[in-house]
Amino acid sequence: MTASPRHVYDRASLAFHWLTAILVGLNWALAEGRGFLPKGDARALVLSVHIATGFAVAAILLLRLAWRLTLGHKPPRLPGPLEAIGRLAHVLLYLLLALTVATGISRALGHGSRLFAWRLDVPMPAPLHAFLRAAGSIHGTIADALVILAGLHALAAIAHHALLRDDTLNRMLPLIGDRLRAPRPWTRHTERLLRRLGIHPTRAD
Repeated sequence: MTASPRHVYDRASLAFHWLTAILVGLNWALAEGRGFLPKGDARALVLSVHIATGFAVAAILLLRLAWRLTLGHKPPRLPGPLEAIGRLAHVLLYLLLALTVATGISRALGHGSRLFAWRLDVPMPAPLHAFLRAAGSIHGTIADALVILAGLHALAAIAHHALLRDDTLNRMLPLIGDRLRAPRPWTRHTERLLRRLGIHPTRAD
């Protein structure tokens, strides 16, 4: 597919974004569903997949940060006060994602969990072991906060398309973005109202 001029995100950034979203959603579902399984091999297998997926998310996060800080395209500036809100939301997403990964690894190491045929039982001093168990105890809470914020992030992208009438949603959909119907432009009266609120909507092409 030939990239449209409207697509400011490169393919690597899009791949990192959607891989992260899919794996985080999958891992959250595995964690929530595991409690409904009886104790045994099936439950242990789900935990192993959960931990392995968590390590994959950690690797993707490191690659994604390295790409964004070096070769990756930067997000476009948003209109008015939405610029600050958008930047804060992205910082919080990265922070919660990093904390979710870190506390998940801490929980696995602190409890000596099994990763398929291997046991993550690493010799360590008692204070470090206690710290890892304590950090791991908040893993679920942070993961829930990440999923909630990610859901709000998705709703914000939809709001950009439906309300602000800009190209944000199209840029994040590599396969169907160009085929999304562009929203009808705002009337002049509505545009004047939004501009008084400090929001400068972009007219759809």
